[in-house]
Amino acid sequence: MSLIRGSILVVCAALSWNILSLMFKPKLPPIVEGHFHPKFRRVAEIFRNKIENGQEGGAAFALYYKGELLIDLWGGYADEDSAQPWDNNTLTLVYSLTKSMAAITAAKMVEKGWLDYSKPVSAYWPEFKVNNKDNITVEMLLSHQAGLLHPTSNFNSFQDILLNKEELQKQVAEATPEWPAGTQHGYHMLSFALVVDTLLQKADIKHRNIGQIFKEEIADEFGIDFFIGLPYAENYRVAKSTLITTPHMLLAVLLSFDINYINIYINTIFHPTSHTAMAFKAPKDVSERGRQNNPVIRAVPFSSFNGFSSAKALAKILGILASGGTYQGKQLLTKESIDKLNTNMVEGLDATLLVNTSYGRGFMRFKNSQGDTVYGHTGYGGQVAFADTTNQFGLSYVTNYPSFYFLNDDPRFKDLEKATYLCFEDYIASQKT
Repeated sequence: MSLIRGSILVVCAALSWNILSLMFKPKLPPIVEGHFHPKFRRVAEIFRNKIENGQEGGAAFALYYKGELLIDLWGGYADEDSAQPWDNNTLTLVYSLTKSMAAITAAKMVEKGWLDYSKPVSAYWPEFKVNNKDNITVEMLLSHQAGLLHPTSNFNSFQDILLNKEELQKQVAEATPEWPAGTQHGYHMLSFALVVDTLLQKADIKHRNIGQIFKEEIADEFGIDFFIGLPYAENYRVAKSTLITTPHMLLAVLLSFDINYINIYINTIFHPTSHTAMAFKAPKDVSERGRQNNPVIRAVPFSSFNGFSSAKALAKILGILASGGTYQGKQLLTKESIDKLNTNMVEGLDATLLVNTSYGRGFMRFKNSQGDTVYGHTGYGGQVAFADTTNQFGLSYVTNYPSFYFLNDDPRFKDLEKATYLCFEDYIASQKT
């Protein structure tokens, strides 16, 4: 009881200080820009209202349909402290949406014959075979079935990915899974990149890192404004990232009365040996407030969360997949490859997130506002991007003012998503007349 009482006092004190700070902070004028097809005017109005009433501090929202950008909205501020508005060129940290780009990269490598979903990881990474990992296949790794939630205790700094790579890879290769491969699944929030990025680099014929493979094989070829690890020259256009303080997070979760998030955060904070806490444990130079804005940290190619993108870039690449895989005469992926990405590999209770989840080969599968299954990914703070193959479009929402939501349930996005589907029906009807 004393622990709970103390936590409540800390939350209240921190909240009071932040409320007072916000009361005396000068307000910047709301800014909303972009363009949209006239049939989506209602979506634009909702987006504008969220910016103007302060519900949204900085965000972008986009819809790509059969190669056409039907919605491209942005608003608020990329950096309030310097009064830098969000603009058409702004990139933002999209956290776990980056995992979907790693999934697309892996699919491209399978097409090229460099990788095989059904082969064991050890076929490409022989050292990985030890400690009950010999039967872990590539597709098990991509679908969060490997049980390697926190495979190294020496991941103390994000720069270790570059400066201590060989030692990290050695420890990951020698790790013992939390469960026998294939017997259950649990979201590998941070460790996804430690295993998948290494696998892809070893399978690549040029042994490039994940950022280089994605750039050279996909981004450059199809004009996708997405970076896994940000080049220093691109820092000028990246929105300033923010993290919710732990007291704010706890209070918001408690006041939401959402049992799913309450369970997740209780396990993360108060049960350090739980699967949830293990999966969410991050180096201090990532988890501490403000560190994500360090250009050195931004530059690290790490597909668990270190991706930088615009909303329209995400909508574009997922829209290409949703409409068959071809764009302007060039093929990103074949229909067979897209079907494999979208195929349900595992579903049910997630050992990490403590809710029911469904994963394909690197993609999350979840329901849209119409109740239909779509595939893509969600991310910290409410980010979401997905491909809707039924309607053949890609939809995305990104923000640099995160909430505690990350399961495709942020009200800021859900309002826009619902309106988009309603407007899309009118748009399709108008095209038939």
